[in-house]
Order: sequence, then C-alpha cells, then structure tokens
Amino acid sequence: MLPFDVRLKQLMGAVNISSYRQLSRQSQVPRSQILRLRQGQLDRLPLGSLQRLSRTLNLSLGDLLQVFQSPMDPDLPPYETLNLATEVSQTAVSEEALRSWQAQALNILESLLLQLPTAAYAARQNPAAPAVRLLPLLKPIDQLLASWGVETIGQVGETCPYNPQDHQWLESGQPPDPGDGVRVRYVGYRQGSRLLHRAKVVAP
Repeated sequence: MLPFDVRLKQLMGAVNISSYRQLSRQSQVPRSQILRLRQGQLDRLPLGSLQRLSRTLNLSLGDLLQVFQSPMDPDLPPYETLNLATEVSQTAVSEEALRSWQAQALNILESLLLQLPTAAYAARQNPAAPAVRLLPLLKPIDQLLASWGVETIGQVGETCPYNPQDHQWLESGQPPDPGDGVRVRYVGYRQGSRLLHRAKVVAP
C-alpha cells in the first residue's frame, strides 16, 4: 500500500495542486494539519479541516477517509473509527439537507438575483434615480451567496470574451463566435461546479 504522502500527492496532482503550501492556501487548512494527514493521523484532524480538504481535492468526505485510513489501521483505536464514521454520516446527511434547502432558496430568489445587479448598475450610472436605494441591499445578499459558495458569472456592463458555456446570447440572429467580445447585461451564477444561470450578453 502506498505511503500516505504519496497518496496525497496523487490526489493533489489530479486537481493541479503542485505543493503542500498551495494545498494549504486553497483549502484554508494549516500546513501542520496537512502534515498529520501525510502521516495518516486522521484522528488528529478536525472534521472541518477534513471537509475543506475533501472539497479542495474534489472528493467526497467518505472517499477521502477511505484513501487515508485502512479499516484495520492499528494506529486508530476502534472507538475513534466508530466516532469518526458516525460524525461523517451525520455530516453527510446535514450537508445534503443544506444543499436541498439552498437550492430551494435560490429558486425562490431567482428573479431577484437576476434583476438586482442590473438595477444596481443602472442606479450607479444615475445616482439621482430611485433605484439607488437598492444599493445597500446588495452587500448582505452578496455575503449570503458567498457563504453558500455561489459565484457570479460576469459583471453588468463589462465586456468579455463570449463563452457559450457561461453566456446566453440575448440578441436575434446567430450568436458570436467563442472569444468574440460581448457585453454582460445580466449576470449569471454558479455554485461550485454546478451552473445555476448563464450570464445574458449582448453586442458590445
């Protein structure tokens, strides 16, 4: 069986992470804890750190534990194995419930999320317009979306290269070729690797 640090290097390579320093930075897990993982000391890592590492390495938490822990590992007492497995199981259920709730909330907020950034952009262009009162609403919404891992695709008014995977062409006729300049009219959203809404674009 491969040493733990070799296993970790293989997982890092699969997601283009070249160093432990980079892994620590991207996962926000201290290098001292990553060292424990390299040594197979799962029982000395907080569950939160394991969760962040699994997301960074594009693994489920269960898969990460399977890679770094043998069921017969003598260094991890049976009660520790049982406690960790129970905690992981409960966390998996909680995460699934949270994802389901977030999906429902995003569906309810869909119209607001798509329209508000465009209205805010118009307000910034004309500070005397009534819509300027919408601007204070943006910050808490942005903070909420960030806490859910939701990122915007584009910024209203910006010009960017057309990408049919991220952009929806609003004008009639043929859409531009990939790489051609377009202007964002409505932002899009993604959550992790999941596309929620494409950004809606027009000619620059």
